[in-house]
Amino acid sequence: CLNHLERIDSGRIEIEGETIAQNNSEGQAVYSSEAKITQARRKMGMVFQNFNLFPHKSVMENLIMAPTRVKNMDKAEAEESARLLLAKVGLSQKADNYPFELSGGQQ
Repeated sequence: CLNHLERIDSGRIEIEGETIAQNNSEGQAVYSSEAKITQARRKMGMVFQNFNLFPHKSVMENLIMAPTRVKNMDKAEAEESARLLLAKVGLSQKADNYPFELSGGQQ
């Protein structure tokens, strides 16, 4: 809903105590300002069920692309963050692999 791929149809979306979207009394979706939504988007990532990894980039390159381009994060800082994320899911040894070298679950 935050990326406008789907519309909210019930309930509300709240991020860090801030209501971002909710239905009004007629059941219509009401969103916060685009500026507020953009600010919320900067704090989260999005994972597709279809593995939309760039096939010509390594796991590490795929992981650091968004932080370095969207948040202007330093490459070394993004790599460190990516290494921590890979370690959390037991994939540290796959950092230099390409998507075709990973199983579906690893992707």
